Amino acid sequence: MIRLGKQIEDAGPTPEMQRLGKKLEQLRDLHGGSVVTAPNTRQEEEAQTETAHALIQKTLIASADVGIPPSVLESMLLYFWFRCTANRYNLTEAFFQKMERNWGTVMEHVNRYMDEQATADRQRG
Repeated sequence: MIRLGKQIEDAGPTPEMQRLGKKLEQLRDLHGGSVVTAPNTRQEEEAQTETAHALIQKTLIASADVGIPPSVLESMLLYFWFRCTANRYNLTEAFFQKMERNWGTVMEHVNRYMDEQATADRQRG
């Protein structure tokens, strides 16, 4: 994602998105550079993981039941994973927004990478 972000060229954020990005960066700075807190214990981590998996599964089932295409669900999951990763690893909001503005390109690159990995796995197998 970092390499792809460096390759993508676009017109940049709107003034409103620039202000939003600055505000989010300020909020992160108030929390030591991250808005993510780690669970206090292994049991707390396991409970949070179980809750997250259950909610993700319910969301996917409900979405599929109403006819949302798998490619949209895949994109949604990657998007939210990337948002969480950007928060956890203190990636700049400007970088996240750049990727968000070019999400179609991001998905094309991710899908191509996954296809290449699957082909390589089959050839090794």
